Amino acid sequence: MESEIAVSFRFVGGDADEHQLNFYDASRFMYGASRFIYTLEHFRQTGRVLGKITERVKVDYRVATPQPSSWLLDILVVAAPAINEAAIKVPIDVLVGWAKEKLLPAKDSATKGIQLVREIEGEKTKQSEEETKRVVAMTDTVNNALSIVEKAIEISKSAPTPPNQDLIDYQSELIAAQSRAIMLNQYRDQLSMITGDQENALLAKAHAQVAEMGKPLIRSAGRLEITAGNERRPLSSMNRRSMASLGGNEEDPLPTQLSGDILRFDKANGWGKFRSPVFKKDVPFVVPAARKNRLRGVVLDAMKMDGVVVSFYMVRDKRRVVKYLVFDDIIDVEVE
Repeated sequence: MESEIAVSFRFVGGDADEHQLNFYDASRFMYGASRFIYTLEHFRQTGRVLGKITERVKVDYRVATPQPSSWLLDILVVAAPAINEAAIKVPIDVLVGWAKEKLLPAKDSATKGIQLVREIEGEKTKQSEEETKRVVAMTDTVNNALSIVEKAIEISKSAPTPPNQDLIDYQSELIAAQSRAIMLNQYRDQLSMITGDQENALLAKAHAQVAEMGKPLIRSAGRLEITAGNERRPLSSMNRRSMASLGGNEEDPLPTQLSGDILRFDKANGWGKFRSPVFKKDVPFVVPAARKNRLRGVVLDAMKMDGVVVSFYMVRDKRRVVKYLVFDDIIDVEVE
């Protein structure tokens, strides 16, 4: 059997744009991705969810050397049973797309993308909230949301500042969701054979594995894109917000300005500590990987000053407690 691409993983932004990832983060990604693919493959063939990946799986997946295109890794299938011999009669990329849709539904991305556009436009009103609900309730939710997001990006191109990076990420997510929906619809009858118990068991395993795959999105890359086949059909696009939601956290759509002091900052991994009267104790913060090189000097200079005003995105748990901050920019230096 001639090898062909089953699934590809591509990191973009930050260090990934220089064709590099932090070594430890890359190893965590590889560990999570391999467990994810082999868990899905074993389920595809047998209909059973592995407790531990110790049982031999009848497939030969291999990886090619990462190519100089951001940070791209192709998973090649050299040998595998025919689809008609499998318990779940779908290709592995279809099962990858199915799992991604179950873990991070397209409708959630559509809702958050529209909400962000309303926030940026300054239309956070009762009327705009009702309009968001109306669009999300429409049959063609993803396409309508993508249209709204792309229009906002186009308008922002004429502004003096670059388009909001989160809008670009939502655009990527929604494009992948469009492609994924077409593929899943083609195999809806086969996928309907997955029982509720099977789904719950499989997603319980896949949840932790996908979270592990996203480790480089904290300090090495801005986005992880998953594609299918030699033609690289979009299956998924995830960023740090996606990973936060998998961990039960949620990142605020817009930044908050906080006054305080930057106590320390590790320029290698992008993590630091911030002290502010708003919080009872010092709060960790991270500089996004995609902007780390540009902002490193800004943060180090601010750390030398007493009293700064910083724009942060707050990441909260389900109880709305702030777990950590995502650095946006220095707004001002406090003058006594």
